[in-house]
Amino acid sequence: MGDATNASRRRRLASILLSRKPRLTDSRNETTATAESKDGFTMAVSFWMADPPQLSIFSVHCCRPAHFQDGPYCNFQDLPHVVGVGAEGRFVLIRAVFDRRYTSEYFLYKAGESPLLDPILPPYDYYGGDRDDLRGVKEFGVLQLGSHYLVAALCLAPLSDDYHLRIYSSERNSWSTRTLPNPCPGVDRIMPDKVITLGQEGLLGWVDLSQGLLMCDLRQDQVHLTF
Repeated sequence: MGDATNASRRRRLASILLSRKPRLTDSRNETTATAESKDGFTMAVSFWMADPPQLSIFSVHCCRPAHFQDGPYCNFQDLPHVVGVGAEGRFVLIRAVFDRRYTSEYFLYKAGESPLLDPILPPYDYYGGDRDDLRGVKEFGVLQLGSHYLVAALCLAPLSDDYHLRIYSSERNSWSTRTLPNPCPGVDRIMPDKVITLGQEGLLGWVDLSQGLLMCDLRQDQVHLTF
C-alpha cells in the first residue's frame, strides 16, 4: 500500500477511482473510522488514495467480540463491499455480513477531519426478525440534506408493477417505505445498475443501462418517479 498511502498523506485528491472490494489489514491512517456490528464485532475502515488512473482502495480490520469462542471461523460471512457513494464522495455506504449471520448490516462512512462510521439500523428489524429485504439491491443512493443524510433503495414491489422506495433518515434513525406507481408501464421495470445524483440537491437517478433512467426528488412531500 506504499504508493497509495503516500498519496493519501500528501494531499486531498479532487477525484479517485475506488475499488468496491476491500483489503484485509490492520494498517491505519488519518481516514480510519470504527464502528460495532449488531453482535459486537468492531470493524475499522480506512481509505488509501491514489491518483487516477490508479485504483484507490479501502481496507477493513475486524475484531471478534469477547463472548465469541475461539474457533475455525472468519469474522465475515461475506466481505464488506461498497454499495453506495454520495455527497460528491464524502459518504460511502458499506454492506457486510458478519460471522454466524446470514443477513446484511450497513455502515455509512463519513469523510472529514474526524471521519465517522455510522451503523445503520437495518430495515428487517422492523419485522422483529432477521429478514433482509434489501439484499437484492445492488446500489443505494446517498444524499446529504442539511445536517442529516438519507439512504435510498429502489425495490420491485412483489405483487404489482409498482416500486417500493425505502428511505433511511439519519434524523429519525429509521426506515420508511413508499409505494410508487410505475411511470412507464409499457417498458420492462427498471433494474438499476447505478444510482447517480442529478444536479440539484435531493434528485436521484436510477440507471438501467438496457432500459433507461428513473428520477426521483426526495425533497418533495409527494415523491413520484419520472421515466
